[in-house]
Amino acid sequence: MEPRKTKGAQTKARVAQVAQRLFKLHGYEGVGIDTIMAEAGLTRGGFYAHFSNKAELLKYAIHAQPGEEENPVPLMPPGRDKLETFIETYVNLDHAEDIAGGCPVTGMLPIVAQADEAAKKAYAQQFEGMRKFLSECIEKPDADDIALRLVVTCIGGLSVARAMGDREAARAVIEQTRAAARALVF
Repeated sequence: MEPRKTKGAQTKARVAQVAQRLFKLHGYEGVGIDTIMAEAGLTRGGFYAHFSNKAELLKYAIHAQPGEEENPVPLMPPGRDKLETFIETYVNLDHAEDIAGGCPVTGMLPIVAQADEAAKKAYAQQFEGMRKFLSECIEKPDADDIALRLVVTCIGGLSVARAMGDREAARAVIEQTRAAARALVF
C-alpha cells in the first residue's frame, strides 16, 4: 500500500474510533460531524474524503477496531482457558463502567436498534464474529446454540450492569451474569 493510502486509512480509522466513542457517550443524534472531526483533530471538510455521510460513518464505527473487520473479537490466549478468559474480561465491572471504550457489540446496541439496515448489517457481522469465536471454543455438540446463548447472556448482563445507578447493584449483576455464563459452558 502506498504511503498516502496508508495515511488515509489511518485517518479514517481514527475518525471512526472517535465517532464510536462519542456515539456511545452521547447517542447517534447527540453528536454532529463537526464535533467528531474536531475531536479527531481534523476539519469538517476532511470528513467527506472518507465517508459520504454520517450513516456511513456509523456503519464503519460499529466495528470494534475500525479497519479490522476481519477480526472483530480480540485474540484470547490459547487452550481451554479461552472461555473463562472471555467471561472474566468481557463481563466485569471495569468493562461495564467503560461505556465509551467498551465493546461496540454492547455499547452500540441502543444506537443500532434505531439505525438503518446497513448499520444493522454491520452490527450483525460483529455479533456473528463474537458468536463464531466462542462457538469454536466450546467443546460440546451444540456449541453454536450455546455460543449464541452465551453472547446474549453476556451482552444483556453487561447492559443491565451499565444501567444500574449503584455500583454494588452493578457488581451483583456482573457476578450473576458470570455465573450464568459459566453454567452454559462448563
